[in-house]
Amino acid sequence: DIQEPETFPIVRPEGGQGVVISGRLPIWLVLALVRQLGKEQTWIAIYQPPLNGAVVVASQTPETVSVGKVIPVMIKSPFEKE
Repeated sequence: DIQEPETFPIVRPEGGQGVVISGRLPIWLVLALVRQLGKEQTWIAIYQPPLNGAVVVASQTPETVSVGKVIPVMIKSPFEKE
């Protein structure tokens, strides 16, 4: 139910690390993921292709990874030759 995002079934990565959310998702779903994972993960960022990185939107350790920080992310195109 969209009114209860905490009940969405999601794959939970191992706790205590950073997580990057990527893909074409509705804002309400991104917020639901951040709400569910925010207390378990060190930080959560959302991938922004124009920035070639992910912007931190939640952090348990703001002294080391602050909200708003852009974390570089290298995503290889499936069309690139090695």
